[in-house]
Amino acid sequence: MPKPKPLPRVIEDNECVALSLKAYFEDSGYATSDAVRKGRILLMDDEELIRNIVGIMLRALGHEAEFAENGEEAIAKYREALSSGRRFDIVILDLTIRGGMGGEETTRELLSLDPEVKVVVSSGYSDSSLISEYKFHGFSACLAKPFGVDALKDILDLLLK
Repeated sequence: MPKPKPLPRVIEDNECVALSLKAYFEDSGYATSDAVRKGRILLMDDEELIRNIVGIMLRALGHEAEFAENGEEAIAKYREALSSGRRFDIVILDLTIRGGMGGEETTRELLSLDPEVKVVVSSGYSDSSLISEYKFHGFSACLAKPFGVDALKDILDLLLK
């Protein structure tokens, strides 16, 4: 009788989750050529795990990704990108940042720097009026957390046309 396979060990840290997802996307059908066009994406989220996971999804879809932990950092990176002539195609902002500038205030600042900026609001609070009226608040689109690679791809493809 064959020996049973050992149970997989429990993933306990962010690095293991990121490595597992990276392997998944490398083996999946998400080819980088499937993107409408490759974009330069800035993601702001205060949770490192979210930044890691979404970063893996963005790269698997063929996009270049940079990250910020809060609004102040996102604005600094956007300002630097504008001055260097390498602006971001899309900025994805978490609505709520613990101990820092969140998505709504960051969007106002980004729009004052670049009225053409495309900002996607991302939030786990789908009942927020800001989410249901995202265009009124200056956002180009919204992603409800948790979101998968298909929802992310659809939004990016739409905004990169």
